[in-house]
Amino acid sequence: MVYSPTGNLIIVHEPYQLNLGVKSLNFSPNGHYLNVGFYDQTARIYNHITWKLIIDFVHHTTITEKFSNVNIFKEEDCDEIIYSTESNRKTTKYIEVQAPVKLPVVKPSLDKANPAVGIGDSCWSYDSNYLATRNGNYNNSYIDNMPNVLWIWQISSLSLHTVIIQQKPIKNFVWSPSEHILLIVTENSKLYTFTLTNVYVVELVTDVNFNLNVNKITWNTDGKSFVVSDRNYMIIGYPEITDNNDEGNNEDANNEEIPEEDKNLSDREDEGQAGFQNINNSSRLERK
Repeated sequence: MVYSPTGNLIIVHEPYQLNLGVKSLNFSPNGHYLNVGFYDQTARIYNHITWKLIIDFVHHTTITEKFSNVNIFKEEDCDEIIYSTESNRKTTKYIEVQAPVKLPVVKPSLDKANPAVGIGDSCWSYDSNYLATRNGNYNNSYIDNMPNVLWIWQISSLSLHTVIIQQKPIKNFVWSPSEHILLIVTENSKLYTFTLTNVYVVELVTDVNFNLNVNKITWNTDGKSFVVSDRNYMIIGYPEITDNNDEGNNEDANNEEIPEEDKNLSDREDEGQAGFQNINNSSRLERK
């Protein structure tokens, strides 16, 4: 139900009956769209003037051939060794897969209160043209029915743009306030970066004994830096997505003289910020 500031009822929208209704909602940054997540695993977008329904974004358990133009990225293990130790810890990478794709699903218990289904979390891009959604909520008490899947919808075309399938349940995802950069964390030592055309895996630490399980992302309001953190640590990052042709410029920047008072601080921070030296060192997309 939508009311005017004077208390008058403007419109009532009831997409279905006899079931749980609204689970989450948020306005786009430009204020033109209202996204409402329902328990029926659908995100519904409403116009801010007429309050009428614009589109239903349905979260299916299978991406069929109908969505052959949708980018589908899947995280998987790879043979690249991050650092050489007794464990020879390896990283992961994204591959691109083609529809049809059956998504990983956890069957929810529908006989309990607040079942783990429905659109429980979503995030708008800075220009209101992209909406990232997760089917369900993930927290310490339960896991939703699609905990490893992130959906990115394009508002200008009213269509599904990208599906990202993670190895672990998605804990947090946040768009940059100034660019089309989406950061994703899954409560491990990795940061996942989506840029509309590609996805990256960034290893945050290089010390096998450094126990990092990031579960929170906070952007600076200017979009030039961000913080990822867990209960014990935080790491500051700078989202420079560069091509190989820029490596020479990066070297010049790295050779700049560092003031003496900053060197001691840098030494103390090295252990916690090793993963942000160059995003090109992370695993890039491969086609399967």
